[in-house]
Amino acid sequence: MLFHPTLRIPVVVAIPPRVDGELVIGTPFTLTGASGHHALPTPATGPSLAPLLGLFARVVTETAVARQGTLSLGFDDGTRLSIEPDPDYESWNLTGSGIAPVLVGPGGGTDWQH
Repeated sequence: MLFHPTLRIPVVVAIPPRVDGELVIGTPFTLTGASGHHALPTPATGPSLAPLLGLFARVVTETAVARQGTLSLGFDDGTRLSIEPDPDYESWNLTGSGIAPVLVGPGGGTDWQH
């Protein structure tokens, strides 16, 4: 059995109504700081995940899911996180209180589960 590491991030969405959730990231993603600096962290790569530590105290102020399953989150400090679908792995999964569960599987596409 092949194990694919994931990264779990608790999220608070300020867009009414307020919701608390958990974002599980299974593939590389883009993190853009408020200054415009880009990072390309990969789950389970240790030091490359350091830029994410600041998100644990942040609130999500913008959310968007593109038709093919790309997730974009904007945070209250101007940071942006974007996760593209991966051809081979589940790229992301969002669950929580007040959130309809969403899972974007291999290849993304229009049949992602929600």
